[in-house]
Amino acid sequence: MAAETVQSIVDYISSYDGKNKEMLIIPVAYKDVRKGLHEILESTAPWVGKTSFKSECFPNFERTTRLRCFECANSKSWPAQYHTGIETNNIDEYYRAQCGDCDTSIVWEPNFDDLDDVVRIYHNNCVILGRCFQSYANDHTAVRPRDRKRMLALNWHVHRLDKEGLQTRLLQLFGIPGMGSYFQVPVSMTQDFADNKMSKRDMAKWLKEKLQV
Repeated sequence: MAAETVQSIVDYISSYDGKNKEMLIIPVAYKDVRKGLHEILESTAPWVGKTSFKSECFPNFERTTRLRCFECANSKSWPAQYHTGIETNNIDEYYRAQCGDCDTSIVWEPNFDDLDDVVRIYHNNCVILGRCFQSYANDHTAVRPRDRKRMLALNWHVHRLDKEGLQTRLLQLFGIPGMGSYFQVPVSMTQDFADNKMSKRDMAKWLKEKLQV
């Protein structure tokens, strides 16, 4: 699976000229792997537009848990910290949060309590490459539009791309032992909307419709 993922990314970047409407959606459920992918692309192909994204079309294993205060009875939620229990089967595990308004200590036990006052926020779970997204250099600063156009005009994707180096680094990133089953082959999709004319929420709906999930 890692080899297929890497080959798809290398092929896409090798042919990326900023003109075609092909987007490459790379499912990556883990934050450290997404961060590593961004760093690799920024140092090897800064002319490629990209963004991290959250979509229900792909697996998502990372989330933040927040709890609402039962004393304040409002819609605010507060970040909760996980705690292991003292029972051998950890059935008494719990989350604890502190209300920022009334200082109440809020406790939620997932094995005993309902979800009424629980808010779960799932993290990004994919990286999308495409011309409608911002490009970044290896110092994490945005590439200016005119510099991006210059890179593409000079065919940097042909002359400056170290394919072998890129492939090696990606294989190291995606070849993490024991995690192969958590990666999916990237999906290529044609962009049928105007550049910078769609919000992330609308794009999530668009992606879901395209994949018919």
